[in-house]
Amino acid sequence: MLRLAHLTHSSCFMRRFFLLVSCLASVGAGCTSDTPSPVVTTPARDVQAPVRPLGEDDVRIDPQSPSETVILRESQFSKRGFIVIHLDEAGKPGKILGVSDVQSVGHHGETWINVSPSLQQGKTYFATLRHDNGDNRYDPTKDEPVKQGDTLVQIPFDVVAVRNENEVASPATEITIKNFAFSPDTVTVKRGTPIRFVNADTMNHTATSDKPGFDSGMLGSGQSFTLDTGTLVPGPYPYHCSPHPDMRGTLIIE
Repeated sequence: MLRLAHLTHSSCFMRRFFLLVSCLASVGAGCTSDTPSPVVTTPARDVQAPVRPLGEDDVRIDPQSPSETVILRESQFSKRGFIVIHLDEAGKPGKILGVSDVQSVGHHGETWINVSPSLQQGKTYFATLRHDNGDNRYDPTKDEPVKQGDTLVQIPFDVVAVRNENEVASPATEITIKNFAFSPDTVTVKRGTPIRFVNADTMNHTATSDKPGFDSGMLGSGQSFTLDTGTLVPGPYPYHCSPHPDMRGTLIIE
C-alpha cells in the first residue's frame, strides 16, 4: 500500500510538472506573437562640432574683418616667442605685415597685432610662430620657426566681413564672469556689436554657445574674449561654461 501511495504521489507530481512546462511554453509563444514591442526613442539634440585642441605651440584665429588689427582668439607657447602675420603668397606665408610683442611661456587669451597694410576683404593671410633666440627682439634670421612634429605652424585665415563706411562702430558690450556666473546673464544687441567676455573669477572658464556659433576657448583669470556678432545670424544663442555647465547665459542677436 505504501509503494502504491508513493507511485500515485509521483505520478501526480509529474502531471503537475508537465502542466507547468506547457503553461510556460504557451506564455513564450505569446511573447513571440505579432504584438509590437515598445520603441524607446532618444530626443534629438544639437551637436556642436568639437573645437580643435590647442597644441603645445599653437594659435587659434577666427575670420577677420577689414582692419589694421588682427585679433587672435588664443595662443600657446612652450618657449618665449612671437606671433607673425603674413600675406598669403601662392598658398604659403609671404610678406610679413605685423609681429606681436614677445609672448611668455604658457597660454595666452586674446591678442591684438597691428598690421600694415591693413587687412583686405577677400584675401587670405597666415599666422606663424617663432621661438625667440633669447634677446626678446623679433629677428627672422635668428628666431626659429615653430613646428608641430615636422610641420611648420602656419594657420591661414580669411578676411570676410565688410563694414559700411557710414556705419559707426558699436562700443563693445561687456559680460563679466565672476563667482561662477555670467553678468549680465542675458544680453540683447544689434548684429555687429562686439561682445567682450572678461573672466574676473579665480577659476578658468569658457563662453561656449549651446549650438554652433561661438566658443571663447579656455579663459584664465584676467583674460578676455571679444566676439564679433557680425559673424552670427540673428536669433538667441544660449551659452554655457564648458568646465561648469551649470553656468549659463543667453545672447540675443537682433
